[in-house]
Amino acid sequence: MAESAPVRLKTSAGMPSAEILVLDSNFQFVHRAVGSLDVALAPGVYTVQYRAGSAAEDVAVALRPGAGEVELAAPKLQMQSPAPLAGNRAGALYGELAQTASAEVHARLGRGAELFVFVRLATADNTQAAGTLNRLHDVAILDAHARRIAHLSDGPKRALDDHAAGYNLELDPGIYLLRVEAPERGSFEQSIVLCEGWQTQVFASSRRYGAEANVIGANLPEAAIFMARRGRGFAPMDANVAWTESARQALAQGTGLAPEQHLRNAMAQAREIRARAAAEQWDELFKVKFANPMLGIYGAHLLLQARERNWVLLREVIETLERLLGAHPDVTALKLLPELADMGVGESESYAVPPMLRSSWSIIIAATAGRPQLVPPGSYSERVADRTWDTGAWLVWRSALAEGETLEPSAGARYEPPAAKAAEFEPAAAIVQRYVAQRLAAGEFGAMVKEIMADTRFSDSERAVLLYFAGTAGHAERLLAAIRANSGWINRGLAFIHEKLASTGLVQRAREVIESELGWRAQLRAERLVQSLGMPAASLERTMAALAHKVSATEAKALAARAVAAPEERR
Repeated sequence: MAESAPVRLKTSAGMPSAEILVLDSNFQFVHRAVGSLDVALAPGVYTVQYRAGSAAEDVAVALRPGAGEVELAAPKLQMQSPAPLAGNRAGALYGELAQTASAEVHARLGRGAELFVFVRLATADNTQAAGTLNRLHDVAILDAHARRIAHLSDGPKRALDDHAAGYNLELDPGIYLLRVEAPERGSFEQSIVLCEGWQTQVFASSRRYGAEANVIGANLPEAAIFMARRGRGFAPMDANVAWTESARQALAQGTGLAPEQHLRNAMAQAREIRARAAAEQWDELFKVKFANPMLGIYGAHLLLQARERNWVLLREVIETLERLLGAHPDVTALKLLPELADMGVGESESYAVPPMLRSSWSIIIAATAGRPQLVPPGSYSERVADRTWDTGAWLVWRSALAEGETLEPSAGARYEPPAAKAAEFEPAAAIVQRYVAQRLAAGEFGAMVKEIMADTRFSDSERAVLLYFAGTAGHAERLLAAIRANSGWINRGLAFIHEKLASTGLVQRAREVIESELGWRAQLRAERLVQSLGMPAASLERTMAALAHKVSATEAKALAARAVAAPEERR
């Protein structure tokens, strides 16, 4: 009997960054899509799973022979979020407060941009005694020089139960810092970028701090962040807000679910504006059409997680975001990728204060291998490079400032590369490598790691370099031991390859690559260390020089001790 014709299944998740999975009657994976689904399937019973952040819903569907096409209605996903969105419990409790507070200006400390900060008690914590909530609103707002300019507890808008507070400030466009005090852990910070004509909205719920987790404070690392045109405020009913939060959660979870079709549609609308409107109207029309640019920023970074990157689309998104926002560090960082180098990041470009997104930071750090000035010495970015904390979408770090300390306006403004950098760096790295090799030869790897961690002479970044060298040394030794153990068949294989390919020159090139990758020299390259350690090139140069000096002093002391002991041994 002839097989039945396929049936076309169509559905939408209701938000462009939501994941849609199709499973067969045996719960085996059949198909995956993002945002919307349009696929031809054999007749049968299927389960369609919709996922958006923490929200999920399963729908069973029967595709009967001859049905032709079946369309499923979009589910109403109730996404959990720090933001009081319509449809979730937080929205019912605090949505109106957030909407009202964000539409007012409570303090004017600058002109052109707004920052709205809203912190609420998480649903899971709403049974806590009032005494444990004394840090819930302990969020300080600092300028780019780490000077405190406001505090959430000063804001006039609070819920009647005191479990939520909002504060809207008018400020100059630029980069600001949010700081939260964590009992027994110190203070944590993250960057917030404000753009001309826009309100940046930060929503955080609560988390537990302290050894006994008995103090509740703001959970900034998992904050939901949106943007809206000034004067519009937060709109909990707006579908764009839920879409944006879904994209933020996808980025935090590293799912690689880019809302590609939504971005394509948005870019088509941008092209239409440019084609039909006068140039002087473009900026205003763009701001009207693209009401929440954070969706574009999240989407651009999600495109980088896709297996096959759509570089053409990413270029369009970057250009549109720059038209909307001007120079935003989480947008300009994308242009540091080698594939987008022709988009033009000026030689004077630098990131003295970290960007908002962890993915932007990774791009910047990798780029410093060729452009150390991107994270200049003395800048706050350089100081916090080895102090990053937690995971997720946002770059959060343990504060590198003492109580009351601020950043100098000129800190990190210019990078002066040292003379003969490579001539200085490689000998220093070789000294560190020799020290590690001698220590490994004298004892076990585990014992050495414990000694490094306990040695108070070393800074965090110096320990990271030592542990990296120790790890690569151990890996190389294991690999070489495996090669020696299997040298018979390896030699026969190499002889065969040499016979077949000797005339092409590939054998010599392969040998060079193998020797380079197995040797210490490959591990000494600044580019490799920058990427492996997540350390800016300027920091790496200084760290390696300081570390070489310390281990040289250690070696000198050891030699002196042996010289003193030698006569005693001879006697």
